[in-house]
Amino acid sequence: MMAMLTAMSSITRTQLIFFQNFSVKNTLNIARFCHFRQFLHSGTNGKLTKGAHRKAESVWLFTSAGMVSATIIIGGVTRLTESGLSMVDWRVFREMMPPITEEDWLVEFEKYKLYPDYKQKSSYSEMTLGEFKAIWVMEYAHRMLARSTGLVFAVPAVYFWLRGRLASHLKVPVLTAGTLFLSQALLGWYMVKSGLESGEANSHARISQYRLTAHLSLAVGLYGLLFWYGLSSVFPPSANYSIAGMKRLKLLSILSVVSTSLTTISGGFVAGLNAGLVYNSWPKFANRWIPTDLLTMNPTWLNFFDNPTTVQFVHRNLAYMTVALVTATWLVGCRLPLNKRCRRILHAVVTIAYLQAAIGVGTLLHHVPVSMGALHQIPAWACKVSRKRVGQSDGMARIHLIRRRRRRTARLCATRIGVH
Repeated sequence: MMAMLTAMSSITRTQLIFFQNFSVKNTLNIARFCHFRQFLHSGTNGKLTKGAHRKAESVWLFTSAGMVSATIIIGGVTRLTESGLSMVDWRVFREMMPPITEEDWLVEFEKYKLYPDYKQKSSYSEMTLGEFKAIWVMEYAHRMLARSTGLVFAVPAVYFWLRGRLASHLKVPVLTAGTLFLSQALLGWYMVKSGLESGEANSHARISQYRLTAHLSLAVGLYGLLFWYGLSSVFPPSANYSIAGMKRLKLLSILSVVSTSLTTISGGFVAGLNAGLVYNSWPKFANRWIPTDLLTMNPTWLNFFDNPTTVQFVHRNLAYMTVALVTATWLVGCRLPLNKRCRRILHAVVTIAYLQAAIGVGTLLHHVPVSMGALHQIPAWACKVSRKRVGQSDGMARIHLIRRRRRRTARLCATRIGVH
């Protein structure tokens, strides 16, 4: 009897040692197994699981945000090529079919000739039909991409809503985004209309910089809304997240995003006033740190919106502030125990920020060529994407949270099977 008890106790000790070693080496595998088991039992009757819903929502929101970003970039190129006033009509459905025959193009061209933009462009040499086609196609591409973006957002939104697959926390943001899409379409035509108004008082065709900046600001807000909630669908919030030093990184990241947005919006005034052409020297303004015509308008506040010199001065200094904040974010982040993915994103952010600054200076020194002006916009959006991905609670914090959750789940699974 004593021999049997001794043997059983030795077997128990052997099993315990085996399970302890197993738990040390395979804790993460246990966690993955538990997640997989939970995934198998989370759906019933062949319906999509909650995780699948979140994935579909995130793909939809990220796709919409990406198309909004592309529309903004194409809109910037349209502005740089001075193509925005080539389509003088605004018809939701009829203008979706472009001119096909030569007669159709001539009809469009004759309508365009009635407006100040044609007279301005033909002041030195008369515009040809081929030149008109080039600017018309650019504006047409911008409008069609904008409408395609609206459809890509609206059709899945209606489908998810009617099928009950839209998360409750997304309903208000989706309605807000839909309102912004409609407002953006109306504001776009309202902006173009400001440059089409004819008459002696407006013989020089120019789009209102206020309407242009409002159009850009709405687009930036729409992009931010879609991208933010796309991240929320991928990385759901948690109150258990805590890393020493993370608050400072999040604060710097938020400040960087705000500064980037302000710089982008000020770029709308730069574009509207052609302020990139008034001082084409760097770092000084015609051998001065402070330009002589900085505050020449009365009242003084009007200079910040109507004076090209002041607008360029503000845009430059906002860019300096953005680069400084991004650098501070990078320095703080490099001192934290972040995973490799987060560190790669941090390095990408600071690289893109300095690349953007360099392209901006080059664009200024070369008198804003179309190619460099278009290139100047792309890193701005890449930097904005990366910065949101890094520091906000829906970015880098969520990546760390996933790692912490796996470890906690592994410990919990090990405890439940009796391994200590």
